[in-house]
Amino acid sequence: MIKETFDEVKDKFLSSVVKRLKIIECNIFDQTKEIESLHCQITSKDKELQDLKTKLNDSEKHIAHKKIRPVIVRFIRRQTKSDVKRNAKLLKGSGIFLNKDLTKLNAEILASVRLKDPETVE
Repeated sequence: MIKETFDEVKDKFLSSVVKRLKIIECNIFDQTKEIESLHCQITSKDKELQDLKTKLNDSEKHIAHKKIRPVIVRFIRRQTKSDVKRNAKLLKGSGIFLNKDLTKLNAEILASVRLKDPETVE
């Protein structure tokens, strides 16, 4: 009787282990397929990224050949000029700069002061 009970428990245990192994194998297979799929996606995204970088470099080369010229603006109202100067900080990092209308001598003085002590100049 003990041997029969032992054999039954052994069979149940083995069947349980076999079922769990099958589940684990299925999960591993699914994960492997998912990893392969993700690898393919990464490879295609890398290729797209390289293509975009190439296009960007080509467009930068095209733009580099163009000469960027300054635009001189004359305001009709002094208030508009003050508003633009006050909001000039919003253009920071955009590549657009506002320069004060200075004589050549005053512009040189301002540039030299900026070089020597940039903290004192706005």
